[in-house]
Amino acid sequence: MQRTPEGTSSAAFFLESAQQLLHRLERDPSPRAKELLVEAIRLSAQFQDWTRARPSDRLRIATIRELFELNRQVLDHYAGAPGSERRPGSFPPGPPERKR
Repeated sequence: MQRTPEGTSSAAFFLESAQQLLHRLERDPSPRAKELLVEAIRLSAQFQDWTRARPSDRLRIATIRELFELNRQVLDHYAGAPGSERRPGSFPPGPPERKR
């Protein structure tokens, strides 16, 4: 992927992914969802920063791994994995569809 002089072009992709998780979690009143939501908000802010200033490669890789881990935790939460307060199939609505 190409990068802009100030930031990185991949930031938009990662930001959108984090925001999709954020929108899904903010509709879920469970305590576990609230914990995950805090992490989604933090990652969204970090990816937003990437649009202005490219992070070091080390930080970039670590943060992308955190996003993958958060995504896994959210999927586990909604799949009713051990420790989840949700039942299988009880997904809250996803983010609103975007017009293309």
